[in-house]
Order: sequence, then structure tokens, then C-alpha cells
Amino acid sequence: MDPGHVEQVSSLIRQGLKFAIATGRGGSLHDTLRSSFDPALYGSITVGYYSGSVIAGLDEDFRQPAANPDFGSLWNWLRTSTYGHLCKPLDDLARGGQFSMRLKNSQQCLRLQAAIRNWLEDTGRTDWRVFCSGHSIDVLDGATSKRVVVDHMAKVLGIDSMSEVLRLGDAGHENGNDFELLRDGLSLSCERVSFALDSCWNFGAAGNNQAELTMAYLRGLVPSDGGFRLSPSALCAQ
Repeated sequence: MDPGHVEQVSSLIRQGLKFAIATGRGGSLHDTLRSSFDPALYGSITVGYYSGSVIAGLDEDFRQPAANPDFGSLWNWLRTSTYGHLCKPLDDLARGGQFSMRLKNSQQCLRLQAAIRNWLEDTGRTDWRVFCSGHSIDVLDGATSKRVVVDHMAKVLGIDSMSEVLRLGDAGHENGNDFELLRDGLSLSCERVSFALDSCWNFGAAGNNQAELTMAYLRGLVPSDGGFRLSPSALCAQ
């Protein structure tokens, strides 16, 4: 991780910010975070691995979650489809309530997303969702969502998830893997946005990359009344 970004987050945590990450990754991110942050801060960082399948403090050892066994049906169907040659072993694709594949390009990803949505409808899995971000596709079961991480933090801290949690992401559009995270509440995107008019805003200047805009948002957080507020300067991020 970029040392400057780590220091920006660390400074906010030392000032009292409660920091959580909702990610599609697992053990590799756990190791990266531990090697980047001061061990004294581990207990102040919460991570929702595999899109909220497992939620734990960074001070806890990472434990690989058992995959939803129903992903076997999806995997068997994919193996007999035109995408069968892209299927790795099931144990490499399914983690907790998340099934992920990396494809050659975004167009292939969108086509497979549509095919999986059709399969979900045909098989009655109405609470499963499928998202596409770049070259990756994620299928989530009904119990798994990055929103679960928001709800967890709100419950632990005794705060309102809609008005007292700032959510940051990049793929907030309807097909994106941050759509559910950013679809409501106090949510900002550092790249793509949804059609919602009251959430998932992007206040970045043209040409900003994701990391630059995310840091601009974080620099705009200032302590206020026992919490933090977002300075207007962050809403004109350069």
C-alpha cells in the first residue's frame, strides 16, 4: 500500500475515526494490511472479507470461510457452458458467500453476467446477485453483501447506518460490485455512480484517479462534536 495513503488513514484513526473495509478479497488483503499499518492500530480496523462473508478486526487472525455448498450447482452449470474453459477448481472460486471469476475483458464479463442472471432466475435463486467490475465477476448469495459490513459497524458503534456512516467506493453503478454499498446513505464514489439522485455522488475533478479522489475525500474529514464532518473543500476535490 502507498505509505502516504496509509499515513492519511492512520492519522484519522488516531483522531478517533472508526475505520472499516468491505472487500471482495481475503487472506492476501489481511496480510497486506498488517504489513502496512502500525500494529497498535489493528484493533481499530475492521475488515469484511469476501463481500462481508467474514467480518473481523485486523487484530484477529484470518480464517478462510467455508464456501456456500450451493455454489457447486453454479460451477457445474458453468463447466458445461461456453465459459467452461475459464472455470478453475471450485475451491479457488468460491469463498464464503462469494463466487468470483476473472475474465479476459469487460465485454466478456458483461456477457457472462447476463447469462448468470438468467440462470439465477431459471433456478429460483432470486436473492442471489451478480456484479461485474472491470474483468472480474462476483456472484453473492442471499446472506452476503458489503452492506452487511455497514450494518455491523452501525450496530457495534450504536449509530445510524444511513446518516452516521460515510461509505466510499468506486464501482457504484448498477452492475458494479459497490452498488449495494453506495446505493443509499452517505455514499461517495471515486469513479462510477448509479442513477440515484440522493446517494453515490462523485465530486471529483475530471482526470482524478480513484486513489487521488479517495484521499481527497479522507483529507476532507475533520473532527467535530465527537465524530467527524466532511469539509466542503472535499466536495470540490482536485
